[in-house]
Order: sequence, then structure tokens, then C-alpha cells
Amino acid sequence: LWSRGAFATGELETWQAFRERLAAALERITSAPGSGQNVAVFSSGGAIGALIAGILGVREEAALELGYAVQNTSVSELRYSGAQRVTLSRFNSLAHLPDPESWTYR
Repeated sequence: LWSRGAFATGELETWQAFRERLAAALERITSAPGSGQNVAVFSSGGAIGALIAGILGVREEAALELGYAVQNTSVSELRYSGAQRVTLSRFNSLAHLPDPESWTYR
């Protein structure tokens, strides 16, 4: 319901406002001066899923599905190549945790 805009209480941020806030954060990060720089951003699975869904241009419900797929401590990587071009180069990597018994979901 939330991703379809059908759940609005006035107390909870709307799905559209959430997506806009994520897009604004990405804009601030990618508009910062400096070429060839690496930036680390730490966030929750929901924000990661919504941001990646927006970049890939997939349906709204897929953003929630991606968020639930994000594993704890996983690494997702975006590449920015100028002219507002942001691409996904890695999603949900657990290369730093070689033992699958260490892998968990939220």
C-alpha cells in the first residue's frame, strides 16, 4: 500500500516523498566537486532497494522487493560517470563474508 501511495497518515513520510529524498541525496553526492573520488554511503535495505529501483527504472513494487533482498552488511556499488549517469555495478555483495553461515537478512 505504501509504495502505491494508498497509505498516508500525515505522520508517516509518503512513498513519493521517500523516493524524492533519496533522489535528492544522490544528486547532492554526485554534484559534489571532485573527479575520480570514492564515496561510501551506509544505509538501510529499504533505502538501497528504492534507490536502485529508481536508477534501474523498475516498477515501484520492485523497489520493496529489492529492499527485502538486501542482506545485512552487503555492499552495493553505484558508478557515476557524469552527465547525471548513475549505473549499478554491484548489488548485495557479501565477498567480505566468505562463510555463508554469516549471511543474514534484516
